[in-house]
Amino acid sequence: MNRGDDGEAAATLADQLMQTKREIANLDTETAKAKMKVKHCKDELVKKESEASKKKGNYENDVKLVERMENEAARLKRDLDAIGFDEQSSESMMSERENLRKEYDQLRYDVNSLENKLPQIHFNYRKPTPDFDHSRVKGPVCTLFKVKDPRNYTALEVAASGRLYNIIVADEETAKLILEKGRPEKRCTLLPLDKIRGREIDPRVLKNAQSIVGRDNVFPALDLIEFDPSLTEAMKYVFGDTMICPNMDCAKKVTFARNVATRTVTLDGEVFDPSGTLTGGAIGGKGAVLSSIDQLMKRKSTFSRVKSTLMEIERKLDSMHASKQQYTQLKQQYDLRSHEIELLKDRLKSTNQHLLLEEIENLKQTIAENEQSLQDMVDRKKTAEKKVKELESKMKNTASIRERELQEAEKALEKAKKNFEKTKKAASEREQAVSFLKMEIDELKKSLDNYAQQLTEVDSKIEAQKAEVDEASKAVDEAKEVVDGVQEEIKKLKRLINEHSSEIARLTKQKENLVREAEEMKLSIKKHQHEISQIENEGKDASKSIQQLLKKFTWINEEKHLFGEESAGYGFKRADFNPEELEDRIKRLQDDKNKLSKTVNMRANIMLGDKEKEAEELNKKRQIIENDKKKLLVYMEDVDKKKKDALKDAWEKINKDFGNIFTTLLPGANAKLMPPEGKTIMEGLEVKVAFGDVWKESLTELSGGQRSLVALSLILALLLYNPAPIYILDEVDAALDQSHTTNIGTMIKKHFTNSQFIIVSLKDDMFNNANVLFRTKFVDGCSTVTRFAKGDR
Repeated sequence: MNRGDDGEAAATLADQLMQTKREIANLDTETAKAKMKVKHCKDELVKKESEASKKKGNYENDVKLVERMENEAARLKRDLDAIGFDEQSSESMMSERENLRKEYDQLRYDVNSLENKLPQIHFNYRKPTPDFDHSRVKGPVCTLFKVKDPRNYTALEVAASGRLYNIIVADEETAKLILEKGRPEKRCTLLPLDKIRGREIDPRVLKNAQSIVGRDNVFPALDLIEFDPSLTEAMKYVFGDTMICPNMDCAKKVTFARNVATRTVTLDGEVFDPSGTLTGGAIGGKGAVLSSIDQLMKRKSTFSRVKSTLMEIERKLDSMHASKQQYTQLKQQYDLRSHEIELLKDRLKSTNQHLLLEEIENLKQTIAENEQSLQDMVDRKKTAEKKVKELESKMKNTASIRERELQEAEKALEKAKKNFEKTKKAASEREQAVSFLKMEIDELKKSLDNYAQQLTEVDSKIEAQKAEVDEASKAVDEAKEVVDGVQEEIKKLKRLINEHSSEIARLTKQKENLVREAEEMKLSIKKHQHEISQIENEGKDASKSIQQLLKKFTWINEEKHLFGEESAGYGFKRADFNPEELEDRIKRLQDDKNKLSKTVNMRANIMLGDKEKEAEELNKKRQIIENDKKKLLVYMEDVDKKKKDALKDAWEKINKDFGNIFTTLLPGANAKLMPPEGKTIMEGLEVKVAFGDVWKESLTELSGGQRSLVALSLILALLLYNPAPIYILDEVDAALDQSHTTNIGTMIKKHFTNSQFIIVSLKDDMFNNANVLFRTKFVDGCSTVTRFAKGDR
């Protein structure tokens, strides 16, 4: 068996040795191939470099030009970064500004519309004194508070009535100034905060009202609104003596309760007065004013917020304007330079020199890769040769290795024997533990038998207790029957108590009604006694008045016998003349007048004629304005037509001159102004340039000099449309070459025959078409000017 192992080990070492030697042979082959490839690439590299060095003149100039342009572009980029202008942020703010402007216009329209629908909230007056502080005029009451719950609009509007449009001012002095010198546009009532004193519902009265209808069914009007604390007295004056109830039933109970007796308004606008009057009916437009004012205030708040945000953005954009202009100019230069660099690089890439340099770089890279591969193969070969030596050494020392392995196996066997002894000892200990466990199991079986006997005894006890439980259940059932009888008796007693309680409550209420009627009768007796004394006094006063009238008007005694006769002009009957009825009628009419005076303008009859005249004049003015509007629309249409015709004529002439001038400046080229596709000249024009018969898609395809000629041609074509007598050009040919400079002179002479030009130039080709030439020189520290006529040169 050992011999077999030795043979197998020897065979394995021999296989490894053969495999390693084959690997060394392969590495030698690959190394030779790589060396040949490197030699070939180096020879090719020498040829290509020699060829490239012969043609590098123009290419190197172009490369240096690209480097200079890239340096200039980098400088422009640094300048752009130094400005600190964030183009994206600016565009975002401009977009936000446009959105805010639209929102601002819409909100302003909404505010104006709502204000026009609420003329009663406007209070216009003249400035009483030059230094008058308008903040002393707080405004109409209806604009100075906020309703907490929209359901209360109608009730609060009815509760305030005409006071809703009273004007709150800071003090009495302000009120006098406005009334005497401010000339308000409409009749108004002013409430000076230092003089006005409002009333407030007594907490005891409110408590009594809440006890009648509940806390959730009656509220002081003041508790339903929010306002500035400085306006408290004015708000008490308007709302302080009124309570709000949800319905007529609650309002009626509260108003006519003897311990409340306070004016009450329902959510639907019915008014209950302690004097006995009830006002109300169809809701109509009640509550609409406060609702509209609430909408107006919300719109104004949003409008103010949008306005402040818009102003802040406008301020930021204004502060960025200068840097934006500078950024835009530099950005245009940078983009133009970058585009020129890209075009020049594309042109360089298409040259033979560039392709040759690319081949040289590829060859250098191939050589470097192959040299690195050669180095790797040398390292791998060294490693393989080292392995060959180790394998050969192992094959020579196979016998000694087997002896060493045998010794190691004997040691392992000895160790295994020791482990066996330990395991055997542990097994005997476990057998002893098993015998102990068997003894414990026997003890547990005995205990189990004892527990079974005890369980039998417990079962017999349970059976005995079950019998006791059955007897107890019967006793419980009997007790339940007794309890049910008692409960039924209790229910009967409760019904009897409830019946007596209802009777007691009815009698108590009847007593309260009788007491109330007695009180009312006492009040009625006192009232009648007061009326009797008043009538007696009035009788005495009437007797005195009759005596005075008889003394003052003597004709009464003379014509007294004619009273009651229709023919005499005194067609009234003494029997029909009832002073009490007349007094009652006068009193009722006076009360009606006082109530109506709160909501009706007593001077309306007088003002009607003036307002009708004013309305008639306004209608006449409106008719005049409408006629003027029609004339203006006709005139605007005519002007618009003339404008379009004039613009078309101007475009045709300028387009023609533009093409002719550009052709003169750049022979073989053409230019024109055309509207964008699908649009008219009213929407804009685009510059189109052609070289030969090929029209360019964009001006970016032109060089810098060509774009300069296009711009110069367009400017001169515009000037030629309405020529001036004289033009001044300052070095317009500075960036142009010699042929273009000559063409500018030819163009001016050809197209501007009726104008004079003063041209500043440093190029001789510009002077060929000049009629007079002024040459400046610096002689002996002084500037001299010499004039040459065309014939003198």
